[in-house]
Amino acid sequence: MREDILRERYYWKDKDGRPLEDWAGLCRRVAGALAHDGAQEEEFFESMHDCLFLPNSPALTNAGRESFTMSACFVLPIEDSVAGIFDTAKYSALVHKMGGGTGFSFDRL
Repeated sequence: MREDILRERYYWKDKDGRPLEDWAGLCRRVAGALAHDGAQEEEFFESMHDCLFLPNSPALTNAGRESFTMSACFVLPIEDSVAGIFDTAKYSALVHKMGGGTGFSFDRL
């Protein structure tokens, strides 16, 4: 079951939807994208591979890609005007396109 979820949601796939990586490959990809040096990469890889630490879903999915976020949540303010409301809707769409999620701050309304 765990492997099914990993294959469906987190492994990178080819154009036909076939996985390009396995658990070790995912861990290697994420560790390589997030580490500052080789020693840190190896430590991070081992921690992930042994399930001692796992980053959030956007990091598992997007680490190593260009133009995608590894943050899960963004809180967007909503200005008290029609233009401000539509700007927030636009920014929300851009965050979702990059793989993030949104919350909204209504304190300015």
